Amino acid sequence: MKRPIFVLLLFCFISNISLAQYYTNEWSNEFDKRDLYERKIESYGKMKKTGGKLAAIGGAATIVGIILVSSADWETDAYGNTQTSDAGGAVGLLTIMVGVPTAITGIVLGAVGKNKQNQYVEKLNRLDLTFHRNNDFNSIRLVYRF
Repeated sequence: MKRPIFVLLLFCFISNISLAQYYTNEWSNEFDKRDLYERKIESYGKMKKTGGKLAAIGGAATIVGIILVSSADWETDAYGNTQTSDAGGAVGLLTIMVGVPTAITGIVLGAVGKNKQNQYVEKLNRLDLTFHRNNDFNSIRLVYRF
């Protein structure tokens, strides 16, 4: 029973031809690269903005948490343990526990987004495609700077 199923699956895999391999684009690949670079620049720009917002929110939450913890009434028992019955202290600790990872995540996202966006802007500036139309001739100039 296993052999016919295996043969059937093998036949399906072999007969399933990927049409993308045979797809011919009427435009040059440079157009595709340019479009890809523009989409990547937009995507990494969004990542950079999101990272900045997360870093700001996380930093503000951390500062608010520190203020709440420092303004809470803390008591130390005979064994050296500190505790509080003030709700502000507990809320401050939770706010710090949420704010610090959010700020770190935002900083990392912002830095990665900025670096990748600059990388693709540089790649996009290296690629130049110019059309020259004249009454006598038409020409295309493609320049890639290293």
